[in-house]
This record gives sequence, structure tokens and C-alpha cells, in this order.
Amino acid sequence: MDLNLLVALEFLIREKNVTRAAARLGVTQSAMSHTLNRLRAHFEDPLLVRKGAEMVATPLGEKLAADLGPILTEVESIASRRSKFDPKTAVRRFTILASDYAQVVVIPALLEKLPSGIDLAIKTAIHPERALAERGHDLMIGPSRDEASSTYRQKLFTDRLVCVGRRVEDLDDYLRAKHVLVSPRGFRGGIVDDVLATMGKERRIVLEVPHFLVAPMVIAKSDLVLTLPERLARALDLETFPLPLEVPEIEFVQLWHARNHDDEAHVWLRGLVATASRPARS
Repeated sequence: MDLNLLVALEFLIREKNVTRAAARLGVTQSAMSHTLNRLRAHFEDPLLVRKGAEMVATPLGEKLAADLGPILTEVESIASRRSKFDPKTAVRRFTILASDYAQVVVIPALLEKLPSGIDLAIKTAIHPERALAERGHDLMIGPSRDEASSTYRQKLFTDRLVCVGRRVEDLDDYLRAKHVLVSPRGFRGGIVDDVLATMGKERRIVLEVPHFLVAPMVIAKSDLVLTLPERLARALDLETFPLPLEVPEIEFVQLWHARNHDDEAHVWLRGLVATASRPARS
């Protein structure tokens, strides 16, 4: 049996969609459909069956996918073993999950330090812990969160919140203002709202957007207030003023899966990310 079929099988069961699985593997939909037919013939089982508008795995398909995960992880570990990693001569591509904050604040500094043979692919994920568990994702750079037991973390830096847009003089003025909320994960509220709730107060959020980079363009032509991390505001050359209440600073980290913990190339990359994340001296 062609062992590449097993890789395709894992993606098919995980995605439960031929088109998405094909995109993940970088092949055409027809090629993935042909692969699924070969797998069905080999295992004498449909593996994936249509149920309404989606496809679901058969019991055998679920069992095979569960068994394949650890096996393919070990195969990947064996295949990635190389002689001593030398970043000056290495040719390698890393995939980093990064929030739009990290894409503005960290990635440009990281690019300046990359040797010529190292390439990056920057992606986003709603659930980065799940994405890190999948092969092909190396690091996550972003705000600290509850991590999975299979991940390691390193604190990179902390940042404080400031305001941009309409200037507010004090807390009462802040509460009277109309606010933009950046909510990458689609959750209502945030650290500011949590602190205000303990005070029995609430701000008026008139607009929610998923990305920090959208919000400055909105407030430029409005009378709204945007609360955001200071390093991001400086990177975007925005005029800031103090947030009129005390809130905890935000901790930014890098996360990686346990399977990459001892890989020489990953150790080097994590060190480079940590260096690139250091605030520039003023």
C-alpha cells in the first residue's frame, strides 16, 4: 500500500470534506476523490459517507484516523531528523500562527533576522491549540491563553492597553464614549469589560470587528474610541492617550507542540522569535 494514502486518509477523516482535504494537501479535488476511492477499495469500507449536507466517518474510518494520528506523528519525527541544523545553510519553511497584533509587532522584526534559506508562512486560527496539534504548524504567537497539555509556552513580553480615536479625559468620559471592540474569537467583551463589571459599570460598544487592523481605519472617520495594546498603536503610528482605569497588562507568548520541543530547527526558531519580540529601545 502507498503510505501517502494514509496521510490523505487522516486529512479526509479530520476535514470530513474532500475539497477541504485536497486543499490541505495541495492536490486537486479530483485527485483526492481518486485517493478516497483507492482507500475504500483497500479497506473494503466507505470510510466517509454523506449525511445531509456533510460527510461523516464510518466506525472503521474513525478507528483508523485515531490510530493513524500517533503513527504519522512518529513517522514525521523520524523523517525530520537531519544532521546538525545550521540556519546559515539550511533550506526550510516554517508555518507560524500569528494574531494580527503579532503580524504587525513581531513578524517584521523576525523577517529582518531570517537567513536567506528560511521561509515563513503566516496563518491564523480560531483554535490555535488544535492547529498546533496538526502536523505542519510550528508556532503560535499571540496573547496568553489556557494551553493544551500537549503544548509548551514561553512568555515573550507584556503590553499595556491605551486608547486611540476620540480623546477621553477620565473614566466618566470613557464610559460616555462610544467604543469599538476588537474580538478576534468573536467573544463579547474583554479584559476592560471584565474590570468595569467588577466596578458595576459598563461601556457602550457600538461596533465589534475581528481584527485590530480594521479598527484604526474605522475610528479615523468617526467619534469612536478604540482600546488596544500600546506596541501595536505605536507600530501603526497612532496617537495614543492613557486608558482611564487600571487593567492588567496583556501577556504575549509563543506556543509549540510537544513533538517539536527538542527539534534543533524549532529551538533555533523559538530563540529568534524571542529576540525579535523584544521591545525596541527608545
